Amino acid sequence: MILRAKESDDWKARILLACQNDILFWIKHFCWTKDPRPGITNIIPFLPYEFQEELILKVKSQIETGKDLLIEKSRDMGVTWCFLYVFMWFWLFKEGYDFLLGSQTQDDVDQSGNPKSLFPRIRMNLQRQPKWMLPVNYQDNFLRLVNSEKENTIVGEANTVSFSRQGRFSGIMLDEFAFWKESGRKNSDEQAWMAAGDASPCRMAISTPNPNVGKNCCFYKIKQSEMGAIEQIKLHWKLHPLKTQQWYEEQKKRRSPVEISVELDMDWSGAVSNRAAENWNPAIHIQEYKCNENLPLELCCDFNIDPMCWSVAQTIKGETYTFKEYSERTTITENVIQKFCRDFISHKNKFVYIYGDPSGTAGNTKSRRSDYDIIKHILRINKWEYIDQIQRSTRHADQINYANKRLRDWENDNKVWEFIDPSCKNLIESIEQTKRKDDGIDKDGMEHHFQAWAYRIESKSRKLGEIIKRAS
Repeated sequence: MILRAKESDDWKARILLACQNDILFWIKHFCWTKDPRPGITNIIPFLPYEFQEELILKVKSQIETGKDLLIEKSRDMGVTWCFLYVFMWFWLFKEGYDFLLGSQTQDDVDQSGNPKSLFPRIRMNLQRQPKWMLPVNYQDNFLRLVNSEKENTIVGEANTVSFSRQGRFSGIMLDEFAFWKESGRKNSDEQAWMAAGDASPCRMAISTPNPNVGKNCCFYKIKQSEMGAIEQIKLHWKLHPLKTQQWYEEQKKRRSPVEISVELDMDWSGAVSNRAAENWNPAIHIQEYKCNENLPLELCCDFNIDPMCWSVAQTIKGETYTFKEYSERTTITENVIQKFCRDFISHKNKFVYIYGDPSGTAGNTKSRRSDYDIIKHILRINKWEYIDQIQRSTRHADQINYANKRLRDWENDNKVWEFIDPSCKNLIESIEQTKRKDDGIDKDGMEHHFQAWAYRIESKSRKLGEIIKRAS
């Protein structure tokens, strides 16, 4: 086609019209990709698989209709390339389109010689277009491509405090968005997402899970529709025609379980490296449980303000079943304990063991009453009896160790002692996402339910240890 176009302006016009009218025609005939792995020619034609064609057409449609999109993907699915081709197609053949490419760092957006950088990929493809297909005297600057003929631009930004601000864009791509959480600024990914909402009707977030933050990121919140309704696409490795079950088995031999869980299977529950509850197994520890009205209750408390995290459990023959949770935002202790009393107003055995955060024993600046004073006072008013089992001091390392031993008791044939009802979603998520840090717990906001649960385990384990020590 290129050779015939050189000889015929009519052919040239036909090809340009076909490219303008059909994005897949242009990509299949004129787009290139780079793959430096052994056994593969470095620069190769990009011939999209069926799932990639569907993705390309979907991204094009979202831009034209002004709608957000979330792409959850396994690694090495060609998704970023597909987005870049769509932006380039608009830039080359349409009029009045402005796009923003975003990534975690500036080097990831535009750095010569960086194979994962976005703009060098665009330039590599532009350099291989026929000259008669390119706009005359287009501008190629750092973080900026300008097609003055059609008034189109593609610009790039890193995840900074001013991401996308003071700009208006036809579409914004947030590449590997789950990794933006690591930029060093609290909630920088959420700030970028919200600012992008003012800058464009079409925000498109792409990512695999991030093992360093797990579910504690804006990408996961968007996926869970916590940031508003959004259309979603999930691209699992099984969609790729060259990735067979045999290929997957080979990958499992050469990669760690966390890598497989995150990079290939998109398992957010396993997307945490250095997990505190390393003995946690959802297939074993998540079990349905119905409250026994004749047994006492065990109340576990963490007094973080947003959210305040409590859970309720019962123990039968040494096995403990946590079956209810409270995850209350911007509230006070009094409100939560009153809710507990209402929820269990018909419970026959009005006896509760209280476990929790030692800091709750101190009064605050507004009152001499501590959190536990408030809890006990309201329990008494509602005819509950209680036993204070609160540790006056606690160590995070002990919480982790005792919790793991209860999840799989190495001294008792790996006996499992802890079970959680599937309705306790926040607690389960906290157990799966809480991480170790040095000799303690990483205080990243995911740990509060885990700690409320672990205070009980630590307290009971210490008391059991003291009994065994005295008996011996």
